[in-house]
Amino acid sequence: MKRLRLESSARAELLHETKYYETTRRFPFSAVYREEPAEIVVYAIRPDAKEPGYWLPRTR
Repeated sequence: MKRLRLESSARAELLHETKYYETTRRFPFSAVYREEPAEIVVYAIRPDAKEPGYWLPRTR
């Protein structure tokens, strides 16, 4: 099993958005991540309705 590491900006997005959606069954978000040899790195919890590519600078 690989370790999951959330970048700080992705962690903040996840906490903010899950508070809002915790009472609904719908979670309209996608995870932007990269699988590394020892871990999976999450760069963004992306709202499906948000502009594409806003998270790209986080991967550099």
